Amino acid sequence: MAIVALILLAAMYALDKKPSDSPGDATNSNTAAPQAVALDIPASDPSAGTSAATASESKPQAPEPPRPKWQYQSEKDEMRGVTNRWASLTSEDAVSLEFPYGGGSTLRIVVRSMPKRSAQDIILNLSKGQLDCGFDGCRVPVKFDDNAIINYSANRARGGDNDSIFIQEKSGFLKRLKASKSVMVEVPIWKHGPTQFRFSSAGLEWK
Repeated sequence: MAIVALILLAAMYALDKKPSDSPGDATNSNTAAPQAVALDIPASDPSAGTSAATASESKPQAPEPPRPKWQYQSEKDEMRGVTNRWASLTSEDAVSLEFPYGGGSTLRIVVRSMPKRSAQDIILNLSKGQLDCGFDGCRVPVKFDDNAIINYSANRARGGDNDSIFIQEKSGFLKRLKASKSVMVEVPIWKHGPTQFRFSSAGLEWK
């Protein structure tokens, strides 16, 4: 009987140590589901590209260079088969003269090409008033940019008009004029004396 009792105790001990095969226990014995791993990558900002483009577009643009103030005119001479051309530039400032020339007078530089008449001319024309240049001519000081003053010889118009005078050294004057950005011209005005006018001369296109 003692031997049977020992056998029964051994069998009961073995049953207690056997792992459980129940579904509930199997579920509990499984390892936990893997967790998503967070990657250290910043999320893309859809507005980032737009902001960069906007910043680029909002950059201040370089100012455009001032447009040349020269005015051009041409006229076909049907009889002679040539084209007469003019380029004119009006002074930046004006001068007030005595009656009857009130209201402000400006000076114009006129480059003229008339192939069948006088070839090429440089003319200084006063809008109102008279230029005091006698029959023997006069001297006209001119300063191109910051260069030294050049005294040009000038003659009055052949027809006796007192509002215009003609520069004699026209080739040299034109060459310097085309290369300049600013010009100062001093002309003698009747009852007013030597008077200076400023010009923004950049951009003359003339051949």
